[in-house]
Amino acid sequence: MSDNVVFEQEVRIAFENYLHTFFVERDYKKTVRLFHPQICGFGTAGDETAFSYEDSLSLSARDIAQCPDPIVYELAFAKVIELTDHVGVVMAGMNIAGSISDVPFRVDHLRTTAIFVKMGRRWLIQHLHLSQEQTNLSKGEAYPLKELANKTQLLEQMVSERTQELTKALKKIEMIAITDNLTGIYNRRKFDEVLAYEIQRTKRFGEPMSIILGDIDRFKKVNDRHGHLVGDEVLKIISRLFQNNLRQVDVLARWGGEEFIVLLPGTAGAEAVTTAEKLRQLVKKSQNEYQVFLTMSFGVAEYLSGDSVDTLLKKADLALYRAKGKGRNRVEME
Repeated sequence: MSDNVVFEQEVRIAFENYLHTFFVERDYKKTVRLFHPQICGFGTAGDETAFSYEDSLSLSARDIAQCPDPIVYELAFAKVIELTDHVGVVMAGMNIAGSISDVPFRVDHLRTTAIFVKMGRRWLIQHLHLSQEQTNLSKGEAYPLKELANKTQLLEQMVSERTQELTKALKKIEMIAITDNLTGIYNRRKFDEVLAYEIQRTKRFGEPMSIILGDIDRFKKVNDRHGHLVGDEVLKIISRLFQNNLRQVDVLARWGGEEFIVLLPGTAGAEAVTTAEKLRQLVKKSQNEYQVFLTMSFGVAEYLSGDSVDTLLKKADLALYRAKGKGRNRVEME
């Protein structure tokens, strides 16, 4: 089963679970457990808006309180759109029917848009937008619903503004997903993605490519002697040092712990060794306010025909292991 199919199924199940909990079970406590901590959205009664978690809870509580009996719904359509691998949009149309104090009501052509964000293994609702033809709605009521014809322009403006805010938020979420939160450089997940792409590009165009895997020597002693806060600052210092001395096309990431990795597009192994030696010298000569003397060991690997992501990384790791075994503070190539 493809990733796209799995993604669509997961989001669709989360959406249908919300519909059943909210419309059929009318269970307030179960409903709010499906909400993201930053949920916001538009309601239908009086063109309501909820820009906070608390406001969203209030709208849901009042909705269920005014119509506690189950509401029958039938989906006309439901479209799942993937924005990122952890953010999905559901656009759906439905008809609903129920009764309030034994007085039946029915609303057709109800449209809803829901944005789901994955937190751990759960898909939670971060944004809801509901709209439909409405009639005979008194102030403060959720049912029956009436049309908001004179507020169309305002609603469109609010949707536009909210869309811009969500676009910015989604970009921020995506950046968080690919960035190491301590150093601000790419994380391992993003590097794996870039490396896979560059290997395919190298296969296609026949250009050289190399990677450098570097490890701070005796980093545990830095933490033991100076504390983990200083250790964190050392990682930031190394990150800035590398960023300031690599090309724009080079890709730098924190590989994990005290390890850093660099992808060098269009670079053969001998050139990569020269770059690694340059970085080694810069680290050795660097000074910092914590009076911590730093050295690093480096392993270099050049892409060769037949290499995969795993084999290329293994070659760099073996070269780094050999550099450590030969006394540290040196560059080795596999």
